[in-house]
Amino acid sequence: MIGGLKKGDEVVTSSGIHGKVVEIKDNNEVVVLNIAKDTNVSFTASTVLKKKQTDK
Repeated sequence: MIGGLKKGDEVVTSSGIHGKVVEIKDNNEVVVLNIAKDTNVSFTASTVLKKKQTDK
């Protein structure tokens, strides 16, 4: 899943956490997600299951 991710994408992790990608680091092995105001959490990239559909 990580290959298609970019900053600003809204995603869901395997543990059900929803967040917005703010950074991809460590050779694409770590994704930093914003999960609440002023709250960023690092996840192993392989835990990202899918991008959320956004209505434009």
